[in-house]
Amino acid sequence: MRIALCTDVFAPHVGGTESVMLALCEEYMNKGHTVAVFTQDRMCDNSEYDRKQKYPIYRTKSHKIPLYPMCPHPKTDRNIKKLMVEFCPDVVHSHTPFEMGRWGAHMAKLLHIPSVLTTHTYLRFINNQNAPFSAKNPLHRVLSYIPSIYPKHTAALYTVNTGVSEYVIQKELRDVYRVSSPVILIKNGYKSKKLLFDPTHYYKQNYDKAVISLLYAGRIVDEKNIVFSLRVCKKLKEMNVPFTFTLAGDGQIPYFETKAKELGIENNVKFVGLKTSDELNYLYSSSDVFLFPSIFDCDSIACIESRYCGCPTLCIKNTGTSERVIDEQNGWALDDDIDAFAEKISQLYGLKTDSLPSFIKMREMVQACHIPSWSEIADKYINLYSQLISQV
Repeated sequence: MRIALCTDVFAPHVGGTESVMLALCEEYMNKGHTVAVFTQDRMCDNSEYDRKQKYPIYRTKSHKIPLYPMCPHPKTDRNIKKLMVEFCPDVVHSHTPFEMGRWGAHMAKLLHIPSVLTTHTYLRFINNQNAPFSAKNPLHRVLSYIPSIYPKHTAALYTVNTGVSEYVIQKELRDVYRVSSPVILIKNGYKSKKLLFDPTHYYKQNYDKAVISLLYAGRIVDEKNIVFSLRVCKKLKEMNVPFTFTLAGDGQIPYFETKAKELGIENNVKFVGLKTSDELNYLYSSSDVFLFPSIFDCDSIACIESRYCGCPTLCIKNTGTSERVIDEQNGWALDDDIDAFAEKISQLYGLKTDSLPSFIKMREMVQACHIPSWSEIADKYINLYSQLISQV
């Protein structure tokens, strides 16, 4: 099978969508399928990275939209269209509700092949976060229209959590635009089956540390609710709970360093930049709590990785992240309340200092919760592609 994957972002850029796309490309290749990625250049030279890959990566020029900085706009010229035609895919799978997805669906229609879409973006959140696109501004209608252009011609719609499905598909696409494509829930997977939490190592590293270590990994930007986390930390300091908060990733680091200083917690907070997979696994396995109050993420790869390393997730109720959280087993989903988060962390600090063996036992239970492998997820997609291709 020849599979064309369309996405706004791809490696070497780092993020959740990039991780998903890389995992699927690898699994499709392992299973004997042919893959090509169609994406944006993100205004960077990625040629050296692209040459090292086992599958072709075709990038089109892009430019920033000043009023909508979260997602650059691609210039889908004749050259990339020619490359898609020459690749001659059997199916086009778009991992974006924006312009690259619209372009992928358009090319699939020209080639008379199925086009499918994975929705993993909370458009409502984006609308609220970008004032120029608020409901009071006419441009709001433009953003709301973008995902409506091509799903009418989409053979199937996939979603990584029920919240995205309910809002984007049922309320926005179905009610407003009368889209009738089936919606199939397929969550993200995990690359390794190896359990990465070593209780003996953790015990040695933490026995004398009367402090609870908090961790965040991902893009360090506003939509990840970083300020909320910093305010939780300020509350912990007021409660006299000893803590450290490590943030791994790139983004608006100077901005949040200033925020931490304003809150008086700069000595407890450390920004460590981008980390390799092995370095991240060490951070996950040696940290006590993965602090992830994002309401933007739909099915966070970082949260999946942290649980595989025995690090429980602390998140907000009724978010994409919370759909995977089972209270008291692999984490806690709490109200959107700073005091509630600080109180839970304080309780965990008490458990760690009073009974470290019990705390370690809790961590072993975290990684015991089943997470499907990317191989299993790839098989699901391949089976669905095959069904759609047979109907053409």
